[in-house]
Amino acid sequence: MWLKLKFLIVVTMIVVGCSNDLSIFAYDNEQIVSLNDITQDQESRGYYDGRPFTGTAVSLHRNSNLNNRIQFYYGEIHGQAESWHSNQVLASLVEYTNHQKDGLAISWNDRGVVETVVHYEKDLQQGLTIYFDDLGEVDQYYCFDEDEEVNQSYCIDNYMTHFVDYLNYLPSETNLFEPEFN
Repeated sequence: MWLKLKFLIVVTMIVVGCSNDLSIFAYDNEQIVSLNDITQDQESRGYYDGRPFTGTAVSLHRNSNLNNRIQFYYGEIHGQAESWHSNQVLASLVEYTNHQKDGLAISWNDRGVVETVVHYEKDLQQGLTIYFDDLGEVDQYYCFDEDEEVNQSYCIDNYMTHFVDYLNYLPSETNLFEPEFN
């Protein structure tokens, strides 16, 4: 997965340099618009041309590199919300369901080193939250149940399957088992 992500970033760098067409950032054949053209109602639902938006909204950095790509479904953020540093390195990836964080939220520094991995369910931290140092080594990790920090045994008993999800996004040399739970 890490290799696929690096490949996607390189391909995006090449394509962005050759085109100003936003459709290159779309998933499949969906509608794509500028994030600046999305308006929000009081509940933060996204609208385009006065209707709840379904498709992908993107924004670009001043240097024309991709800044944000957000998937919407009937006005709700639904799918992935991604952001990139101005040097085209992925900055964050957050999974959403019906406008709520639901799944992994991962951030990277501008060198592509992972900084945090958080698991959410219905907008609440649930399971493991992992913090990394500047070299991408595990620094600290915590266990959460509905946004409240809990004992590590809760995660071991209920959320060990999330380790598999995390490992798909981490460099192969990352060792999640060296540090102690806090």
